[in-house]
Amino acid sequence: ESNERHRCSLAHHPRPSRRVILDVLYSTGLRRVAVANLLIDDNHTDGGYVSVREGKGGKDRVVEFGQSVCGLATD
Repeated sequence: ESNERHRCSLAHHPRPSRRVILDVLYSTGLRRVAVANLLIDDNHTDGGYVSVREGKGGKDRVVEFGQSVCGLATD
């Protein structure tokens, strides 16, 4: 039920850019700072992942995200 409420609230958010940010936070489990530091080139919607540079502990990593993010990001 919680997941369904989340999806519903994202789908109706008035600002598409915020929908993408909220969905990335939710689907990846990344920290706010990591998402705030993402660059356009870090997002790979064709592959369904994002490259996180200098995340927690100063480490780089690749994180997968759901199809919903891919759909929002290309709209």
